[in-house]
Amino acid sequence: MEQKGADLLPSFVTELGRLDLPEAVHVRVAGDGDPGLRGEIERCAAEHPNVTYLGEVPQVEMTALYEWSDVVLVPSRYETVSRVVLEAAAQGRTAIASDIAGLRDEVRQGETGFLVPLDVRAMARQVAELQVLKQCDLNRLQELGEKARHFVAEKYDADRSFAALHDLLRQNAVAPGTRSSKR
Repeated sequence: MEQKGADLLPSFVTELGRLDLPEAVHVRVAGDGDPGLRGEIERCAAEHPNVTYLGEVPQVEMTALYEWSDVVLVPSRYETVSRVVLEAAAQGRTAIASDIAGLRDEVRQGETGFLVPLDVRAMARQVAELQVLKQCDLNRLQELGEKARHFVAEKYDADRSFAALHDLLRQNAVAPGTRSSKR
């Protein structure tokens, strides 16, 4: 969908091709939606041997896709909560995401991932920087992924979230037969 930035893929791949990279960046695109955008992505994959369009990927296969990835690109135009960023982090993968409100809550700049302007040049440069990092210091790239995993596990811990919700409900509970004075 355009919301997810799928329309940027052809320009992003072209921009990657302009960069002097130590090895080819392989791009896998997962998801399905707007038929017109699907056609653009299919054409891009046909024109570029380093691009594979996977279409709709069943949830049970997503773990393998994240494991294959070094980083996950999330060029969304707007998001409240990005399931892709959270899933990638849970798999120990760093996200390169649009610098927008919802994603700023899920990515700690330079620590668990990278927030970039919604601009194909900026996205391609960040991918290139991480590819160079992978070549020079694979441990540092893996450390970013581990920090992402820990950040998401802590922030979205089920027991802690349940306890916070329970406390909130308890604080705002109204005894049966009475009316709340809070409005």
